[in-house]
Amino acid sequence: MGPLVCINLGIYFHKANNNTLGTLCMLSGILSGICIWLLKFPSQYTLGTSQLIIQSGLLRKYIPYVEIKSFEAASKQEKSPVNPLNRIRIQHGKKATYVSPIEQKQFIVKLQEKVNQSKATK
Repeated sequence: MGPLVCINLGIYFHKANNNTLGTLCMLSGILSGICIWLLKFPSQYTLGTSQLIIQSGLLRKYIPYVEIKSFEAASKQEKSPVNPLNRIRIQHGKKATYVSPIEQKQFIVKLQEKVNQSKATK
């Protein structure tokens, strides 16, 4: 929402004949929009051989299967930036991470297999 507000302010300032401030607002809106997009998209979850890899844009998070204590469909009351209707809460160590895979049931089955395998070899 912030980038759109900046771009709209830039248009307003251009129409009010304040071209310098208008250009500055529009550029800051465009640049912040690009930064947000790079940090958010694409989101994907990869079940590696020894860890779950969560990628959100340029950011990656690695969760070893041996650290996963539990995972379950998250309740609607819990706050998270992930879609509240289709997400999984993964408890690892003292932390919890929320993911929202497209095929939630398949993801849970495969994750359970990986966690069981890692704990059996531990």
